[in-house]
Amino acid sequence: LDGYTCTECGRCTSVCPANITGKLLNPKIIVTKIRKRTMNAGPAMVEKEEGVSELQKNLVSDYITPQELWACTTCMACVQECPVMIDHITPIVDMRRNLVMMESDFPPEMNTVFRNMENNESPWAFSAAQRNDWIDELQDELSKEGSPDCLKKVSSMGSADELDVVFWSGCAGAFDKRYRNVTKSFAKLLNKAGVKYGVLGSEEKCTGDPARRLGNEFLAASLIQQNVETLKKYNVKKVVTACPHCMNTLKNEYSAFGIELEVTHHTEFIENLLKEKKLIPTKKLDEKVTFHDSCYLGRYNDVYSSPRNSLKSVPGIDMVEMKRSGDRGLCCGAGGGRMFLEETEGKRVNIERTEEALGTGAKTIASACPFCMTMLTDGIKEKEKSDEVKVKDVAEIVLESL
Repeated sequence: LDGYTCTECGRCTSVCPANITGKLLNPKIIVTKIRKRTMNAGPAMVEKEEGVSELQKNLVSDYITPQELWACTTCMACVQECPVMIDHITPIVDMRRNLVMMESDFPPEMNTVFRNMENNESPWAFSAAQRNDWIDELQDELSKEGSPDCLKKVSSMGSADELDVVFWSGCAGAFDKRYRNVTKSFAKLLNKAGVKYGVLGSEEKCTGDPARRLGNEFLAASLIQQNVETLKKYNVKKVVTACPHCMNTLKNEYSAFGIELEVTHHTEFIENLLKEKKLIPTKKLDEKVTFHDSCYLGRYNDVYSSPRNSLKSVPGIDMVEMKRSGDRGLCCGAGGGRMFLEETEGKRVNIERTEEALGTGAKTIASACPFCMTMLTDGIKEKEKSDEVKVKDVAEIVLESL
C-alpha cells in the first residue's frame, strides 16, 4: 500500500544521507519499485496464471539491488520527511532479512560481526568477562579520589528491587576504549548524585540491535531472549543506558519478547538530576559547543531537549546549532549496522557530518551515542583537526563542570 501511496515528491531522497553522499540508494525509487513489482506481478498471481515471465523475477535483484539495501543507515530521515507517512525503513530491513536468512547474500565483513555476536554476545571479539573491566577501573579511580561508590553488582544482590535503576553499559560502553570513559563518567555522576544503581556486568549481552538491523533475525532473537531471561531473573524494571541503540531496542522491541521496561537515556537521567539539584555544575567551561543528534535518540525516541538542557546547565557553554539539527539532523553514518561495514561508494557520511560540525566554529562537538562519537572522531582525524576540535559526550562535559 505504501507503494501506491507514494506521490513521488522526492522529499525522502533529498534528506537521505546515503543518497546525499553519492550512494545508489534512493528511498523514493525503493518505494516506486515495490509498486512496479506489485503492478507487474500482482494480476498474474491473483489470476493464478502459469508461465508468466514476470513471476520468474524477484523483487530483490531484478528490481532492487542489494547494493541499495546495504547503503541504508536506517536513520529514518526519509520517514520523517514523507508527507504521506510512508515507512521506507521496514521494507528495507525486511529485504535485508531475506538476503541474510534465505539467500546468505551479504557483505563479507558481516561474517566477522555475526561470528563475534554468536560466540561473544558482542559485535567485537571480547570475552564476556571483559565486560567487568570498566567496573574494576571505576572502583580503582573512585577509591583514589575518595568518592562514594553507589554501584552494586545485581548478581551479588540477587534482585534489583532495592536499586533506583540498573545501568546498561552496552557493548561499546564496556569494550570500546574511548567510550569506556563515557561509561565511567556517567557512573561518577550517579555516584555524586547519590543514586543507588546496579550493573549486570558479564551477564549483560548485546541487545541484538546490530543483528536485527543487518537482517539476522535469528541471531537477534537469540540474544534478546537471553537478555530477557536475565532481566526477569533479577526483576529489573528500570534501566538507564548511554547508548541510543540499546535504549531503542530495550524500550521499544523487548516488549514483544515478554518484558516491559522503563528505559531512560543517560542525557534524560542527567537532566533530571540537574533539575532536582542533585548535580550542581559550578566550574565555568568557556567552550563553544555544537550538539550532534543521534538518529536513534531523536527521530526514533523523540529526545532532543534533554542533552541540550544538560549542556546549557554548564556555566560558560556557548551552544551553537548545525544547519541540520534536531529532527532534521544528519546521520553520522553508523546506524543500521553500517558501523561495521566498509563505505566504498561515494563520500563518507561521517565526513559530510563532520564538515558541517566544523563549519559552526565549535571547538567541542558533543554527542550522546557511542557510534556517533566514533564516526565524528574519525571524521575529525580525517580532516586533521584533532588538535583543535574535541568530541565529548554530554556526561563528560557535565562531569568536568562539577
